Amino acid sequence: MFKNFSIRNRIFYSMLFLIFLALVSMSFIIYRQFISTIESYNEERLYRKEQIILKTIDYELTEYNANKSNFVSVLERKLYSISDINGTDINIYSLDGKQLMSTLGDKNPHVRQLPKSITQQLNITHDRIEIDSDLDEFDTTHIHSFNLIYDAKNQPIGILNVPYMNKSTFLSHAFSMIMIIIGVSMLFLMIGIGMFAWFISRSISNRITSINQKIIQTQLVAQNVPISYQYNDELKPLVDSYNQMLAKLEVQTQIIATQEREDAWREMAKQVAHEIKNPLTPMKLLVQNFQRKFDAQDPEIPQKVNSLSSTLIQQIDTINEITEAFSDFAKMPKMDDNEIDLVYVTKNTIDLFSHVNIQFTYNPSDIILVMDNIYYSRVLTNLLKNAVQSAKEHQNIEIKVNLEQNEHNIMLTVTDNGTGIPVEIQDQIFEPKFTTKNSGSGLGLAMVKKIVSDYNGSIRFESTENIGTTFYVTFPND
Repeated sequence: MFKNFSIRNRIFYSMLFLIFLALVSMSFIIYRQFISTIESYNEERLYRKEQIILKTIDYELTEYNANKSNFVSVLERKLYSISDINGTDINIYSLDGKQLMSTLGDKNPHVRQLPKSITQQLNITHDRIEIDSDLDEFDTTHIHSFNLIYDAKNQPIGILNVPYMNKSTFLSHAFSMIMIIIGVSMLFLMIGIGMFAWFISRSISNRITSINQKIIQTQLVAQNVPISYQYNDELKPLVDSYNQMLAKLEVQTQIIATQEREDAWREMAKQVAHEIKNPLTPMKLLVQNFQRKFDAQDPEIPQKVNSLSSTLIQQIDTINEITEAFSDFAKMPKMDDNEIDLVYVTKNTIDLFSHVNIQFTYNPSDIILVMDNIYYSRVLTNLLKNAVQSAKEHQNIEIKVNLEQNEHNIMLTVTDNGTGIPVEIQDQIFEPKFTTKNSGSGLGLAMVKKIVSDYNGSIRFESTENIGTTFYVTFPND
């Protein structure tokens, strides 16, 4: 699933995971150090209390010159005050482990007698003993320390027991405290660092996104702008490579465009030469035939001369039409774009075809487009000419022109009821050399497509044989 995440999310979640792992590790180290410190502090505190209690007891015994037989009565009067001052309970045992007195009263009846292991060890080592909850035969709720009590002659006369909260109980309180501190700290750190991680991941992904958008917008025939990138990071070589590619692309585009223009004009010159040659050949044969059969005495000479002249004029008009169309295609005027009212210009253009039944509809009443007035008129004129010329013989041609504007586009529609365009030649309809009519240059629709493309528009058509054709011209409504 992780591989389906965006780069931004991958960076963000990876940073969060690493941060979380670091915080957990750091929290564990802090916890262990804290517990170790608490344990050491706890042991030192217990030891200090024992020493204070021992010194206080020693002072009392020395003052009253107590011995083994009367030390209980001496301590009995001071035991509770010593316990209160030091904030801990005190138990006094005989050397054989029998409880002699206690500030606990009846709270711990099962420690009336110390285990022999404790008394034997004290009598042998004469040193302090500490036991905790690992000793099942003794009290498991406290840590216990045992020390011998000495009289003025430095002879052992009893055993001092100080119970202290055991490690597990004490550490549970410490654990709760440290976990609350760590938990709250981790929460605020995760929130703060998470926001920082999101900002960093977003910053990185935004750079990648901007580069991606530039690459997507790169076109072969458009003016591509190099990416301006001021960071010296891992993306810099990618940006530099892209900018170098743009420079090479521009050079290659110019070479291709030049080659395409040369090929197009070469093909156009061949087509124009072919179209002009078509009427010249019959003209030459007609003149040669007239010259060979010419007889000045022939009474039908005036009629034959008129027929020859009429045919030659017709062929000359055809040549003239071809040259004018080629001239219009090759010498389009420089664009002079202004805001024009398409409804007004369309009405004026339709008026030139007053001999044809043309229905014009539009919505809204004012449709404004920034375009050269002459170019738009040529588009509409050529479409109307094609519509008129598509009519069947002796057919009443009907043409519908519709102009609409929406939020994004302006659409011009020209519909006729002519012969339609055969399916097998529809792919060639916009080629400059192609024409389905007996006369004409085949340049009209090619010029229309070029004009529409120059204004970032589009043109398409729908046609059904013997029913009619509809051309759809769309301009962006900037």
